[in-house]
Amino acid sequence: MLRVNTIIQNALQRVGVVGDGQSANENQAMAALNDLQSVITDLNTQNLILDNYQTVDFRCGKNVRLAKLPKGWYTYSSLNEAEEDLPNRSTDEVCKVNDTFYYVGFEDSKVKWVNGDDSFQKKMKEAWPDVIIEGNLPDRLIGCARRLTQKWIKIYPGDKVKIDSFMPVGRASMYCTDTEYKRVVVGAGTRYDLEYFHIEFNTNFVDNYRVTYLESIDELDIDDVLYYNSKYQNMIEDGLCMKLCMRYKFNDSLQMYQEEFETDKRNIKVINDANRPEVYENFGMNDFNYGYEMGFAGEGW
Repeated sequence: MLRVNTIIQNALQRVGVVGDGQSANENQAMAALNDLQSVITDLNTQNLILDNYQTVDFRCGKNVRLAKLPKGWYTYSSLNEAEEDLPNRSTDEVCKVNDTFYYVGFEDSKVKWVNGDDSFQKKMKEAWPDVIIEGNLPDRLIGCARRLTQKWIKIYPGDKVKIDSFMPVGRASMYCTDTEYKRVVVGAGTRYDLEYFHIEFNTNFVDNYRVTYLESIDELDIDDVLYYNSKYQNMIEDGLCMKLCMRYKFNDSLQMYQEEFETDKRNIKVINDANRPEVYENFGMNDFNYGYEMGFAGEGW
């Protein structure tokens, strides 16, 4: 558990922006906060922070969209459950019960869950994520696999052009990703903005998939607590010191902090390489089981 304000204060003191026992002023703290955001985002991009890996399983055909539900969108197992929770909901909030959508509105001067017309149902069906995630959206996929009996077969990343050039036969061997945005207007005009992480496969075959992804980094606040392993503290703090030296033109100290930061990253990489998420089993076109794994033939044919 790492406290953002502690990391910032330590780094500012180490590079000499503030003296020992002194507190940073608001401008200094906010500048350091921006630099800390940059450091953590870069480390995340380099796969050096393992604490924000997530794995999710789902079943789909050619496309799947992962998203976090906007504030004000809910799922209930039954309409009775939704009615019981109605006093806690606000106008134009939305819920899904089985495959039907409702929003909080007025009928006969009473607040209730309104079913809406066909256009509302269609709009919500198109907007509702295929896979709901609780945390942040994926920054990118680390691994993608489809299930074959008792094992997971690795699927390889590709690009949209290559995916579209495939005839969608057999089972998936390749995927590509992108990000989508949608705005949905409900009821009296309440707007909800959604961001989706979209995965497309080179098949129309409905299959079971597992993806391991790296979560995107939240916008940091000065009072935030980072729930990272303490082993990352030196690396993050040295990276921030390096950024602060660049910001304040402390060129005499810059090389020292750059070297410390690079050493920290090498040490963390050694540790991380021994603690990676599961690696899915590989296969290739010359593999004995290729036809079986692609769904073309029985194993060994």
